[in-house]
Amino acid sequence: MLDRTIRYLFPLIFVPVDQGGKWPGGYITALDTAVDAALDWWTDALGFCPFAAAPTIAIGGIHPRAEYSAHPDTQELIRVELARYYPELAGGVDAGVVYAVYACLGADPYNCPGNVIGTSNVAGDGPRVLIVQSSGSLDAFLTGNNEADPATGSCAAQI
Repeated sequence: MLDRTIRYLFPLIFVPVDQGGKWPGGYITALDTAVDAALDWWTDALGFCPFAAAPTIAIGGIHPRAEYSAHPDTQELIRVELARYYPELAGGVDAGVVYAVYACLGADPYNCPGNVIGTSNVAGDGPRVLIVQSSGSLDAFLTGNNEADPATGSCAAQI
């Protein structure tokens, strides 16, 4: 059970079923490092740390990459799958949790239809916040830049 006096941040890497052996395992450590850097920045700015961050984990999706990329609301498809593991994402539970989800979709989110990159809408009984980003951001955390977004894709800019 979550302590309701603490806001939690759960960084997740969402891996489509056909990408299982194709994504760099270094993404996990790189995302942990990026989250720590972001929380340090917020701590300096606010004078306190706004979240207790859990370690990054990877979760496999049930569909191939192309199905997520072609879906009219990729975030919603991912949210439904993740709600099987995280009841807060099924709606109705306000646990003060933020899920930062990075999907291993390559550069697809830049060309996908509908809602992919960014913060999800918050419905009355929906998740408080679900953030979905492309694996380009993970590339920036791991290698220092996101080739799909050279203007703002540096590691520091992504953090």
